[in-house]
Amino acid sequence: MPRVVKGQRKRTYRPKTRSGFRHVKCGEERPSCLRCVSTGRTCDGYENIEDLSSSKPSSPPTSIVFISTPSHGIIGTDRERRSFHFFRQTTAAQFSRFYGEDIWDRLILQTCHFEPAIRHAIIALGSIHERFVTHNGLINKRDCLDDFALQQYSLAIQSLMSPVSRNKRPSADVCLAACSLFACFESMQGSYGPAIAHVRSGSKILIEMKYDDEKRKYSHDSLDVANNPYIPTPAIEDLFLRLDFSVSQMVGGHHWALYERISKSRLGFPMPATFSTLAQARDHFIFNWNRCSHSLDERGMSHTRPDFNDLFSVWQESLSIIDSWSASFESFLSVNGEKLSENEKKGAGMLQILRDVGFISLRIERSRFDDQTVWDEFCPMYEKIVNLAAEILESNAGVPQFTLDMGIIGPLYEVTARCRDPFIRRKAISLLKGAQSQEGVWNSFLTATVAERVVQIEEAGLGEVRCCADVPDWARISNVDPKFDPIGRKARLRYMRLTNLGDEVRNAVEEVIEW
Repeated sequence: MPRVVKGQRKRTYRPKTRSGFRHVKCGEERPSCLRCVSTGRTCDGYENIEDLSSSKPSSPPTSIVFISTPSHGIIGTDRERRSFHFFRQTTAAQFSRFYGEDIWDRLILQTCHFEPAIRHAIIALGSIHERFVTHNGLINKRDCLDDFALQQYSLAIQSLMSPVSRNKRPSADVCLAACSLFACFESMQGSYGPAIAHVRSGSKILIEMKYDDEKRKYSHDSLDVANNPYIPTPAIEDLFLRLDFSVSQMVGGHHWALYERISKSRLGFPMPATFSTLAQARDHFIFNWNRCSHSLDERGMSHTRPDFNDLFSVWQESLSIIDSWSASFESFLSVNGEKLSENEKKGAGMLQILRDVGFISLRIERSRFDDQTVWDEFCPMYEKIVNLAAEILESNAGVPQFTLDMGIIGPLYEVTARCRDPFIRRKAISLLKGAQSQEGVWNSFLTATVAERVVQIEEAGLGEVRCCADVPDWARISNVDPKFDPIGRKARLRYMRLTNLGDEVRNAVEEVIEW
């Protein structure tokens, strides 16, 4: 092989990549990252969480790993990047839970790069969620104190109000995203009064938004409604409909204005023969459950009314709607059942629980609704609900969970409140105590505390309770009315038994609890 004279040697050129172009890391700015734009490249935008490494597990981790190296997804201090990274890796995943929602995996993350209010809210939420996890999801005033999170939360509120100080109209979609994040923050630190207030504020914004058919866009009297919002309006509508559903199940007094506003554009759409995703099945269930409840509530379902026969037909129509949803859901499971991951199977089980609770509620004969013994015939279904919940919770043992959606806490409380079988209701309470879960404003440990108190009041002075029949109708409680403190972690609870006419069967019990 001939030698090359020193100084005349040339290195053979080979491209650094197969395409001949150097790989540039995406800067993750929206809609196109600055690194790509500055070099004339085409940017695919913020990567979708589903497109990450195929090695990512499809189910929640059995343990939380705290990474010492902070995320470089945002510019900020080490503490800010760490909290952002925790939100992206853990909080968003728990929010999406079984349904793989784009709103948490991608859209909110995109928004935070352009809206300081959302960025600070995400950092605050990531910080307090990490504390929530390390303290096993227990509500405790001392444990929940987090000066850094509170500082970021205050900055988020200030940033949200800054357009007003500059005589600019705040953005409606940013306000709605902020309301949902603020509600999460307050719920996670146990302040349920403020959390409910934030949900109601977001719902009010949606109610006040008007749709112009000619211009094909929404408008608001005091907020700016973008033609191309960060989060599509139907997605944010579904989010707040679920949030409102969760709140109404907790405090009662359902406000139907949000449903009525959303239903104007959706009632004409038929139920699909089968659902394409679990998220679609869940959203159809929540919407149609609101539809059934609204129809019954609007017409005041009572056997004392002269037009009871007409009202009975409304009740039957509601049953047919739930049956139609069930048929579509069963069709989805028959086609996709074997393809579902373990995590998705839990999501399917969760929807089955919600369906069964709704089924029981609608099957109760309305003319006998004030007779609490009518619930006893559904003990087998209550037992099924508890067993399904146990399977879902089993894999989450030791890992505190937080989500915005109604899951198993509300249904398990429904079991303890309606099923007087001593074994079934105590198993439900045991599951609530060990769940370490927060679902919107529903905290599993706090709910278990209230459920135990219901059992104590009902069974007081009855001797040994072996079956439902051992708890007479007069001893049973029909409603627990919570009034959350608007500032602190405190609530006044009223345990009572009311008839359809509003008469009290037994003396109400009132008490104040703190956490």
